Amino acid sequence: MNYSRPKMPQVEKHHLTILIPFREKISDKKSQGSGREKSLKEWLEYMSSFLKVPADVLVVEQSQEGTFNKGFLFNVGFNESVYSDYFVLHDVDQIPENQSNDYSFKERPTHLLTSTSQWNYTKGPSGNVGGALIITKEMYQKINGYSNNFGGWGREDDNMALRLNKNGGYDSLPPEDGRYKELKHLRIMGLNETEQFAQNVANTNDF
Repeated sequence: MNYSRPKMPQVEKHHLTILIPFREKISDKKSQGSGREKSLKEWLEYMSSFLKVPADVLVVEQSQEGTFNKGFLFNVGFNESVYSDYFVLHDVDQIPENQSNDYSFKERPTHLLTSTSQWNYTKGPSGNVGGALIITKEMYQKINGYSNNFGGWGREDDNMALRLNKNGGYDSLPPEDGRYKELKHLRIMGLNETEQFAQNVANTNDF
């Protein structure tokens, strides 16, 4: 009698959760809150076929009250994702275009979005890790996550880059690998001239 041992099911070594801070609020004049429902639908449809690694997607939605706070929503999502050992912190209006950017596990924090149609595919601003950032659970805890002190639009991703640099730094994908497409939505101009933005600038070095 021949006997062959049945193959054990493959157990994934790592567990990814993609966190998306979200609010649809057309009347919000402090952040880019218009057209987010459409962007989210497009993002989910696209990423369902793009992603080749198993992943949970957690959309963390803020109520209509108060000033939008992206960093706070990332922190909420992180605390809810107890079974994940790494994360991609993702804007809802950006989708990856290069399959080499496969969202697989990386030991070091890595800025994934390094060029985007929003900037005509030129290299993005230095010292900013917005759009898509991959990070382990251990590192997120070590740097105490995102700051909660950035409301509305601007500077929270600069502050996150500073936190990472104080704790060993981060990598960035080459622009050809970190190429993203912006999902079009109505943009509010002049957000860098608001009192809220001035307060965010003052909080840039908040740790």
